[in-house]
Parts: sequence; structure tokens; C-alpha cells
Amino acid sequence: MAKHAMELEAIELRKKRESEARELISEQRETMKNYNYDRDMKTFLKPHDDAPPNMLPFILARKRDIANKYVWPCDF
Repeated sequence: MAKHAMELEAIELRKKRESEARELISEQRETMKNYNYDRDMKTFLKPHDDAPPNMLPFILARKRDIANKYVWPCDF
């Protein structure tokens, strides 16, 4: 009987650890999502008026990609 109780305890401990790991992964995923959003927002809002003319097409293409990703209005 003691062996069975120890096995049940080990199973419960493993379930608890797995649950905690899933929560941590979920939190980390949300943090990365927020980080990427913030970075994209910063890139999108950065003025491109002073950009070198040869880089302007690349900058605008990146900003259009970001706008499409988040379904933001984009007129350039």
C-alpha cells in the first residue's frame, strides 16, 4: 500500500510540475508577443523623412509588412 501511495504522490508531483511548466511557457509566449508588438510599433512609427533615398523602398516595404501583420492603415 505504501508503494502505491508513493507512486500516486509521484504522479501528482509530475502533473503539478507539468502544469507549472505550461503556465511558464504561456507567460513567456505572451511576453514575446508583447515584445514583438512593441518593437514593430516602434519601427512603424519611426519617421522615415530623413532616411537615405536608396534605403527608402526597403523601409517602406518593412513598414507595409508590419501594417499588414496587424491590419493597421497604411498609405505609403
